[in-house]
Amino acid sequence: MSTELRGLLARFVGLLEAAGVPFMVAGSFASSAHGMPRTTQDLDVVIDPPSLAALDALVRSMAPEQYYVDADAARDALARRSMFNVVDLASGWKVDLIVRKNRPFSRGEFARRTALTLLDVPVFVAVAVNRARALAALLVPGDPTPLESHP
Repeated sequence: MSTELRGLLARFVGLLEAAGVPFMVAGSFASSAHGMPRTTQDLDVVIDPPSLAALDALVRSMAPEQYYVDADAARDALARRSMFNVVDLASGWKVDLIVRKNRPFSRGEFARRTALTLLDVPVFVAVAVNRARALAALLVPGDPTPLESHP
């Protein structure tokens, strides 16, 4: 992946850490980190803001000349435990910020995130088995084993 993406990831991790917002990289970046290359034109990051104040601090830290972000959409995403987007104006890359769901599987998935270096940037990444289980649940409806009961 390019220097441009490394810069985007490093800047974004810095913003999240400065605002005190725990995170984990998910989606194609996480898949690539686990040796399953997949490319999309966005960066998926699951976030777990400890408060509205932390989310607001994160949004305020995104200078309007560098990022497009809608503060109302961010607050709505926190309230609904959904997602909102940020566009890095320098690169044109979109960052999907996904608020961690408040369900046992999602809490466990977030707790099991692993620290590693991606594009020379220290990050937390979704564990591969979590992604596989989440995908399996979508593909095999009616699975009698609740995902939250898996270790």
